[in-house]
Amino acid sequence: MSFWISITERVDLYVIEQNVELLEAILRDFFPYLKKSAKNAQISAEKLGVYIPFEDFYSTYLLATWKAIEDYRLERKKKELKFKNLFLYRLAIAEKDVWRLYKKSSNNKNDKNGITYDAGRWQSLDPGFIESQSSVEFDSTIDLKEMVCNYQKQEPLDGFFFSLLVEGFTCSEAAKIMFSEKDYHPSVRKRVERMKKRLKKYLLQEKYFLNTVTNSKKSQHI
Repeated sequence: MSFWISITERVDLYVIEQNVELLEAILRDFFPYLKKSAKNAQISAEKLGVYIPFEDFYSTYLLATWKAIEDYRLERKKKELKFKNLFLYRLAIAEKDVWRLYKKSSNNKNDKNGITYDAGRWQSLDPGFIESQSSVEFDSTIDLKEMVCNYQKQEPLDGFFFSLLVEGFTCSEAAKIMFSEKDYHPSVRKRVERMKKRLKKYLLQEKYFLNTVTNSKKSQHI
């Protein structure tokens, strides 16, 4: 049985049963595909002289996968949909979204169509330059993204929730997106609290320790 036939059958089953464990299993099955896609996207960017972290593509692709499953769940009865086509469409949009994060307007005639990607463009490879340009804010953000990316491998749904927070969503917004709830009511809060406890346990086990996003040299546990 091909990958897409198997995945589609399991997604169809999830649509019927609404089983969270099945959803987690489906997302795990996508990990190799998403990792390969993220790596290819990163390599393509590097060929254009732009460095975009693998984690940026991977976390965005994982979010797109979840959105594709949810879109399929909501729209399948209204119109005929092929999950594979919907997924690939979502993935294409996700890649554009990642690039958009690094895109800036430019007056430089050497930049095509007035667009520059300096936010992700290769700078000097001199370690001294990189060290002098680095900041606590930058290092903390990278550490946080790496941590969430690693956590997603162990807890796909929990990791997805925290990836939304990293992308700038509030706790309430992330919960509404993840649980498809209109309100941030007590039962949702309890689910979020359980996710936080699991994350805290994971951080303690893995001995994660991140800097605060300040100019201070002091650090604190998340």
